[in-house]
Amino acid sequence: MNKNIIKYIVFSTPILLIIIFYQVYLNVGTVHNFFSPMNSILVEGNSTTEMVLEFDSIFWDKAIVNDANNEGVVLVEVENLDGKAIVSEVVQVGEFIELNQISRFQEYILKLTSFKSDMRVNIV
Repeated sequence: MNKNIIKYIVFSTPILLIIIFYQVYLNVGTVHNFFSPMNSILVEGNSTTEMVLEFDSIFWDKAIVNDANNEGVVLVEVENLDGKAIVSEVVQVGEFIELNQISRFQEYILKLTSFKSDMRVNIV
């Protein structure tokens, strides 16, 4: 074989692999959700939504985001399963809080309280 052809193949193979893996990441939901996990929760107006929270992957950023399109603040409370409060903060519109106080691979109770209309809250 010609040396130029071998150089072309050696040079282009990593570039093609990067493009292929990036397309798989973008277009295959299971792969995308594994590397970029996110939950979106709708908190109904003047109510509290309660759920079990577990960051079960190393790819979670451990943050709660109050969507920028919401009309008001959201009260975020995190408790361990024994009921001991770990976090209790008000998140302003378009801002987030980091949950560095909690451990990965452990279950917690998450309570989200909306004081106005329906609110969209993202867990990333």
